[in-house]
Amino acid sequence: MYLNMNYKNIEFKSLKSLKNEIFYGGYFAPLGSPCLIVSTSIILNIKIALPILLISYLLPLMIYSYDYYKDIDKDIKNSSERAIFLKKKADNYPFIFGFYFLLLISLLVLYANYSMIAFIVAIMAGGILYNVVLKDLTKKIPAFKNVFTASIWAMVGAFFPLLYYSIGMNLSFIIVFLLIFLRTMINVIFFDLKDIDNDKSDGLKTLP
Repeated sequence: MYLNMNYKNIEFKSLKSLKNEIFYGGYFAPLGSPCLIVSTSIILNIKIALPILLISYLLPLMIYSYDYYKDIDKDIKNSSERAIFLKKKADNYPFIFGFYFLLLISLLVLYANYSMIAFIVAIMAGGILYNVVLKDLTKKIPAFKNVFTASIWAMVGAFFPLLYYSIGMNLSFIIVFLLIFLRTMINVIFFDLKDIDNDKSDGLKTLP
């Protein structure tokens, strides 16, 4: 009886640790990117390829991971469970990020064309610049953070298939972009609700 209870306790802790790793480690949210690409491919009757889904997953994974680890010390002051969890493995972050980067480079070399590589570099630069420089614009321009974030997601979801298969731009892709943008804005506003205190203390003029 005791051994059985002990086993269940270990099993529960393992599942909890796995759950924390998936959610706090930033692995869950980036799944939205390949899901958007699958939706675009279905709507516009475009073939779905595994490499494009992997590339689209790695992009937000890298950006979210960078953002999470960059704000660890600030989030810990607010008793953030995510920050406390990430702090325990902060020393391993450079190796984790390096692995993501090497995997992304390998996929781009093997499968991407020059237009898609340029687009990805621009997306990554925008994501990193936002955390380093552009975030301050939200202190001056209301909803800049919301619009910027939704635009990045919409561009990836709508234009990745276009660039991957070298398809010419047409009205269908623009309509899908607007659809994803509006849908993502709802998500961004919802998630900013939980950060409303932090945004206020940082002087960020987000929609919530």
